[in-house]
Amino acid sequence: MLLSACASQFDFKAPTMAPDVRDEQELHGFEEQQKIEPKNLVLKAYVARQKELLLRRFLDSAATELQKGNFDAADQYIQRAFSVNPLSIGAKQGQEEIAAARRH
Repeated sequence: MLLSACASQFDFKAPTMAPDVRDEQELHGFEEQQKIEPKNLVLKAYVARQKELLLRRFLDSAATELQKGNFDAADQYIQRAFSVNPLSIGAKQGQEEIAAARRH
């Protein structure tokens, strides 16, 4: 009884969504939807997962560009990673790696 009372406070319906977000703007749209539906736990989990995936994609792209010696492109991906998560340790480390590579 207690469990069903708690569960009724939340919305578990799956949102209509693309498999993976492509960029920061698309992620922002889902974050805005999450503000409209704060009790939708499926949407909340989806947004959290998409943030992780998008951050990882940007960090991987930055690493690839850094290996090619494309410092400006690598830095752009790092900035995009920070736009997804301003506190990202991976983005901070990437920023430091780019700065070190520029000095050499």
